[in-house]
Amino acid sequence: MMIIKKFEDFLLVREEWEKLWSKNTEKSIYQSVEYIDVLWKNFIPYRMLLRATPVFFTFYENDKIIMILPLLKKWCKREYTLFGYKSGCGYLDAIYGHGMNIKKMEECFKILIEQEDISSIYMPHVREKTILGQYIEKKGLKCRMSPATVIHLPDTYQEYLLGLSKHTRQNIRTSYNRMEKDGKKFQFIVEQTDKLSKKNRNELLDLYVTRQLKHYKRSGGILYKQFAKYIDIGTLAQKYLGEKEQTFCLTIDGKVAAYFDAFIEQEGLIIPRLAIVESFNRYSPGIVLLNEAIKYIFEKGNVSYIDLTHGDEKYKSVMGGAIENCVEGYLKADN
Repeated sequence: MMIIKKFEDFLLVREEWEKLWSKNTEKSIYQSVEYIDVLWKNFIPYRMLLRATPVFFTFYENDKIIMILPLLKKWCKREYTLFGYKSGCGYLDAIYGHGMNIKKMEECFKILIEQEDISSIYMPHVREKTILGQYIEKKGLKCRMSPATVIHLPDTYQEYLLGLSKHTRQNIRTSYNRMEKDGKKFQFIVEQTDKLSKKNRNELLDLYVTRQLKHYKRSGGILYKQFAKYIDIGTLAQKYLGEKEQTFCLTIDGKVAAYFDAFIEQEGLIIPRLAIVESFNRYSPGIVLLNEAIKYIFEKGNVSYIDLTHGDEKYKSVMGGAIENCVEGYLKADN
């Protein structure tokens, strides 16, 4: 027998959330309790911006919890969206253990729709390979698909390098040769993000914001910069994730040429932010940074992938990335 409970306070489901999340083989740091803790503590601006209230549904089978569905309920409407939408979570998902399957998930949603006054559930940014992603596809709920890019690493750096195209390998060599020819000295730096000085964090954030505004045509200018610094969950999480977030930086003649922030997962990295300084474009600093980071990763071991997240920009495929799609699903009461 299936039982569903409803909560509006994350802290009331936090313990069960952590237990389920730890048992999920496809888990993402975006659904970890550490990350959701930060989102929950700083959710008031998003509540106002999205005009929605968090709701957490817990599903029990034979008195054992099998899934938590975190949602946002739009004010004065019967419409719901996955919690984390437009509020700092790169990937969205339900929380479930390794025992979950498509059939069981279908039953959960069926009973939820019957029991609660819900007209629709919008489910964006769900990785296709997850149980929820497979459920969305099987039920025909998919309304859109968007690319994310992941570099799957072999056993050695040499194998990785040989897996790149001849043209890419030549371009990497050219970048290093140009720096040497021009008398430029580069340094590769890795630092736990929360241990960076406030000055350095602000410098990197300014670089990221400038890149977003110019290259990706972000709107808002000063407002976007203030949002990125004081409200964006990706920024706020830097204070709380400890060893689970690292900053990788490339400097040329002592000046930042490129950097990225990385979330450290059990077997890989997620890179939510990457930015380059265009005045160093002659040396392809983004490519050099990724190459140095991959060499560093092989030296440390225990990393099998680098998730470059949303988008299929050319540099991602050039450096060996493969497309792993995200699906966008829309469950309606009459589905």
